[in-house]
Amino acid sequence: MIGRYPNLLVIQTVSKSRSLAGMRVGFAFGNSDLIDALNRMKDSFNSYPLDRLA
Repeated sequence: MIGRYPNLLVIQTVSKSRSLAGMRVGFAFGNSDLIDALNRMKDSFNSYPLDRLA
C-alpha cells in the first residue's frame, strides 16, 4: 500500500516489546520523500537522537 499512497507512513516501535524501553527504538516505512522530510525534522524534536545501529 505504500507504493500506492505516497502520503502513507507505517511506523512501529519495538522499545517495550523487545525490553528496550529506555532506548525509544522504532522504524518507519513510507515514501522516500516523506522519510527524508522526517529525517530533516527529527533533531528539532529529539534532543538525544539514536544512530542507525541502535
